[in-house]
Amino acid sequence: MPSRARIDAVRPSSGTTLRQAGFSPRSAAWAIVLLVAILPAGCRDRSDDAEAYCSRGFAHAEKGEYDLAIKDYGKAIDLNPDYALAYYNRGFAYQGKGQ
Repeated sequence: MPSRARIDAVRPSSGTTLRQAGFSPRSAAWAIVLLVAILPAGCRDRSDDAEAYCSRGFAHAEKGEYDLAIKDYGKAIDLNPDYALAYYNRGFAYQGKGQ
């Protein structure tokens, strides 16, 4: 496990890359630093974000998972009833199901 100092050295705000901090791309430490320091910094709770649900719905539809897509588009519409793209995409998902 890398030290806290080495992890802190590569947080996005530091401007230091993983390689500059001495991590090898194939090491377990590289993965740990990504999971502990870097990825969470770019993540946020999107449970109330209509755009996030619409995007996930699109991903489901692309894989032929129309029921999941329709559910996500519906959630996007619940969160933002004026979100025209969610209605439009939900229509295509219903069409994909043959409805």
